[in-house]
Amino acid sequence: MIAAYSISKYIGAPGTGEASAGFEFGLSLLILWSVSFTLFVIAVLKGYERLLSLALSIVLASLSFLLFLAVFSFYLPPYPALIVSLLLSFLAFTRYRGIFQVSTAVAIGIIFPLLYPLYAIRFFSILLAAADLIATLKGPMRVLAGSLIEVPERPVEILALRLRTYSIGLGDLIVYASLPTSVMINVSPIAGIATRAMIPIGVYLSALWASKRGVVPALPIPVALMSVVIVLFLI
Repeated sequence: MIAAYSISKYIGAPGTGEASAGFEFGLSLLILWSVSFTLFVIAVLKGYERLLSLALSIVLASLSFLLFLAVFSFYLPPYPALIVSLLLSFLAFTRYRGIFQVSTAVAIGIIFPLLYPLYAIRFFSILLAAADLIATLKGPMRVLAGSLIEVPERPVEILALRLRTYSIGLGDLIVYASLPTSVMINVSPIAGIATRAMIPIGVYLSALWASKRGVVPALPIPVALMSVVIVLFLI
């Protein structure tokens, strides 16, 4: 995905295929997410929960280790960067996995805006918010998210950050980190701060919605608020 949709794909004169490139980027990641989620649901329904939990933890820890190493290499010497990256990755297998999840989201939030242009990240965020809305309200995500609240050992635990009685998916955290950072880089620092300020407001409104409905998606409201702010700054 990085090789096919790296920033080199977007180098060119303004208006030369940017919308098409953004559409391809968002559609490709949406397909990748859909296939992965389908396999995930099948594994849960087949009862391979412990094996799936271990596999998810290993895969995420391995990928996050590379992300951490890439980020910390900019700020630390090689060996300290390696040690910090290993320690953060190891947290995925402990009860402090919340630190690992937030660190992973922040690392991706730093790297994605450097690899992909703003319009591609915006397009992907909107697509993911729409998919989140459908999957949570009408699809199997509602059942899986409900099981996470009742049984913390479920394999989705590694994919969701627990905040008291609420859970926020790792994908949600990645969008929360990536979109405002991209706005800060490509528009202005003030626009990025204003966009990021919409996240706690959106999460609070989502929590109010969850208090009435139970399980609700955590992306649509924050993404909608951030999109409005971005449009206002781009006008």
